[in-house]
Amino acid sequence: MKLSLSKGHLRGSAAYSFLAGGLLALGLTLAGCASDAPPPPPPPPPPAPAGPPVALSSQISDAAATYVAYIEDARKLSANFADGSAVQSELQTGASFEPTQLARGAVAYGAIVAMQEPSFRSALRAYAADPAARADMVQKLLSDPNYATGLPSANVAARRIILALSSDGQSVYKAGANVKQAAYDIQHQNWSKEFIPGRDERLALAKQNSVTLKSVQSDQSAKLLAAALTGGGLTVRAATGQATGERPRAILQPPRRLTRMPISAVPTCSTSPIPKP
Repeated sequence: MKLSLSKGHLRGSAAYSFLAGGLLALGLTLAGCASDAPPPPPPPPPPAPAGPPVALSSQISDAAATYVAYIEDARKLSANFADGSAVQSELQTGASFEPTQLARGAVAYGAIVAMQEPSFRSALRAYAADPAARADMVQKLLSDPNYATGLPSANVAARRIILALSSDGQSVYKAGANVKQAAYDIQHQNWSKEFIPGRDERLALAKQNSVTLKSVQSDQSAKLLAAALTGGGLTVRAATGQATGERPRAILQPPRRLTRMPISAVPTCSTSPIPKP
């Protein structure tokens, strides 16, 4: 049998033939020497660990909880004003948010929404398994937040965030549009033409509510924390305003970008370009 050698190593199919022949000979020898029943197979190895433990600061879920609380309150704003007291009540509800706190809450909520994407979550856990890689990622994110867009499955996770936040924004916008229309409609009612006592105090209270931090709802924060740690259990709203859980993957997949390619650049089966006519 002729073997092709190169620098002391078997080359090509000869190496596979040599290996197969050796294993076959070893198997025949062992079979000829066997006299008793073969031993039972070894037990299967234990399953591989799912990954490093997941941890999240409660400050993230607390911030997200304040965002969720405001969205729920704003979504329920009523435009059915029967008197000045009803206007005052809804005005204070709509004005009760501090802009910076609301913005931070939206960012925190978006991060928890992203963790509901299985592929993105798995990619992050792979990074977290290596302390050096984890530290490197943190440093890169601190230096350039746009670094997150290059992470595996970041585009799919971003799609989830877009769907969730845009749905929230649409529902708040709809509630605000109804209140705006009611501001014109109530002008035809007699009670709206009466003098409103304490107008300055009402305005001052609305301004005060817009700079006062909202308290954290502990039960909502706990639910969001569990959703972030487990990757499930978070309910978002579709554009219709109906509550939904996990979304179909077909909806979450970003649309493919189609680019034009000259026919001369399309490779054939032999990877050679089609000759130009």
